[in-house]
Amino acid sequence: ANCTLQISFNPSGVGGWNGALKIIASDFQQTHFISLFGTGVSLPAASLSAKSLSFPAQLVSYTSAAQTINVSNSGGASLQINSINISGPFAQTNTCATAVAVNSSCSISVTFTPTAGGPQTGTIVITDNANYSPQSIALSGTGQDFSLAGAAGSSFPTSVTQGHSAVFNLSIAPMGGLTGSVSFTCNGAPSEATCTVSPSPAVLSASGPTPVTVTLTTTASSNIGFNPQSPSPPWRWFLLLTLLMAAGAAAVSLKRWPWREAALLLAATLALLILVSCGGGGGGGPVTPPSNTGTPKGAYTLTVIGTFTSGTSIVQHQMSLPLTVD
Repeated sequence: ANCTLQISFNPSGVGGWNGALKIIASDFQQTHFISLFGTGVSLPAASLSAKSLSFPAQLVSYTSAAQTINVSNSGGASLQINSINISGPFAQTNTCATAVAVNSSCSISVTFTPTAGGPQTGTIVITDNANYSPQSIALSGTGQDFSLAGAAGSSFPTSVTQGHSAVFNLSIAPMGGLTGSVSFTCNGAPSEATCTVSPSPAVLSASGPTPVTVTLTTTASSNIGFNPQSPSPPWRWFLLLTLLMAAGAAAVSLKRWPWREAALLLAATLALLILVSCGGGGGGGPVTPPSNTGTPKGAYTLTVIGTFTSGTSIVQHQMSLPLTVD
């Protein structure tokens, strides 16, 4: 039969080491010696300036200021970094492309660009030739945003009759602790109709959703204007003759006027009356009254856009509201 001995080597310094294994047994030789040899070498040791990074709240789609992690080599040989991988809505740049000498360091610069409102997490994984590779760094941050949706328990109108209004009940709510107000615009309203949003701006509240009302007001069809008609014959000529006689009597009563001036006055009056009676030289046909056909019937899509502004940063969300005008 046989047995097995497992021997390990743990040098306390750099260089060659030797030793011996002494076995005392009950055989005729009784004592057995096995010589041991090993060489101690220096290994790199990676140490991190921080095991985690936490970023302050940041608007979605905007990149934060960078935070830095230092990777130091406290070992006795060069530290070779093979890869640096990062996950989540985080990005990194580094100075660790070349070997890190003994008692030196390189840096990893990390930024946070949230893709949604609320908590976000990620990890940096560093693979190298040091003991306990790979090393990892936990990343966390909060994205700030707002939501735009239909109000809880509400239903949207699908059609509206000319001359009436359609009302859509919406709500906005902060995400990630966002504070401030949201302004609104409404596009896509048909002609002879108006779309309004109230209130605008609407203030975000940490206590719950803020109600927002969208109203489309349409116009009913109607006839507007009137059709004046001149007197029809023979009343037209009777009226003309009466006015002419009155003008002649007025001219003759002015005794200081010579007969030539009176005749000219009568001729001018006659010409003016003829012009008026003929409608200014036109055809004299009936005048078609203008009309308002109201909001055109058909299918439309209103687009409500909510905009949050902080300095030069802008976050927008939009919502489509289909509607048919009957």
